[in-house]
Amino acid sequence: MNVTDRYTSVDEYIDAAPEISKSHLNTLRDIIKRKVPIGTEVISYNMPAMKLNGLVVVYYAAHKSHAGFYPGAKVFEDFGEDLAAYWTSKSTIQIPYDIPVPIALIERVVDYKLAVIESKKSSKKMA
Repeated sequence: MNVTDRYTSVDEYIDAAPEISKSHLNTLRDIIKRKVPIGTEVISYNMPAMKLNGLVVVYYAAHKSHAGFYPGAKVFEDFGEDLAAYWTSKSTIQIPYDIPVPIALIERVVDYKLAVIESKKSSKKMA
């Protein structure tokens, strides 16, 4: 992978990723696909993402020493304590390659994002 590469599918992205990252990327992908079975996998901002009803649920990406999981800034307000074991920024959870993907946490975050999307959809119906 290099900065100038442009990907057209999630398969292509993962195939091009460094070997050290593939297990984490595939685990994240499997969790997301299981939680959002009717979603659409896309490449957005040159990263794998899952969309539902035209809205991005989450992004994820390979980095040198960690997988980045991008659920959006609001998650950090509501999952603060659960994320204390990970380096985070405004919208990123870094999952180092030398520790397992926190499956239960990722599932809860994806469920949370789905609830947010559903509430946006419900709000539009009421308007």
